[in-house]
Amino acid sequence: MRIISGLLAIVLAAGVATADGVNVMVASACDSSPGQLDAQTRKHHGELARRALASSIEREHFDLAGKRQLDVSVTKWTVVTRGNKTTVTAEIRIVVCDGRARMLSFLRGKATVIAVDAKLDELRRQAIDEAVASLGRSLHSQLDAPRSS
Repeated sequence: MRIISGLLAIVLAAGVATADGVNVMVASACDSSPGQLDAQTRKHHGELARRALASSIEREHFDLAGKRQLDVSVTKWTVVTRGNKTTVTAEIRIVVCDGRARMLSFLRGKATVIAVDAKLDELRRQAIDEAVASLGRSLHSQLDAPRSS
């Protein structure tokens, strides 16, 4: 039973079916930001970005002319702490590809979260969510754009 639920989670995270049956797939997600983060933290940030993007896609309806693959990456972090106030900025890049993995466009988003006495992990998650959300309109226009596939 664990294997089936694990496979279901992988399928749900990797692809999102639209109403007309065409898939928008989050093909890859990573943290490629400069700086010294361990592999586990980078993997976690990539998964946060994947979940935020998949969730954003699930809420929308896209009229696609073909399949689309999305690659999402956290490209930059800025963390500033002054006293008990922490500011976290995340920059995100989404690469939109057609069903044959040909690049169609790049989207960049940025978000800053400021909090007092908050945990850094939660602020990073919020910053990733907001950065992906900031790309909603641009992503929608890119995915709805008529293209030859």
